[in-house]
Amino acid sequence: MATVSNALYESAVSGNLGAQVFFLKNRDAERWRDKFYNSVDVDLGSLHLEAMKKIVGDIKEIN
Repeated sequence: MATVSNALYESAVSGNLGAQVFFLKNRDAERWRDKFYNSVDVDLGSLHLEAMKKIVGDIKEIN
């Protein structure tokens, strides 16, 4: 295991980009992990209006 670890380290230090990325992600995952950001846009005003229209429609069907 030590031989592989040393080889990875030497490869990273010598400029192997793949080895550098692998080393950093595994050495300090909190700082170097892949980060994903999701964004959702919702118009709550129209969503609310649509919900009210459905309620009114349901009430009309009952009466």
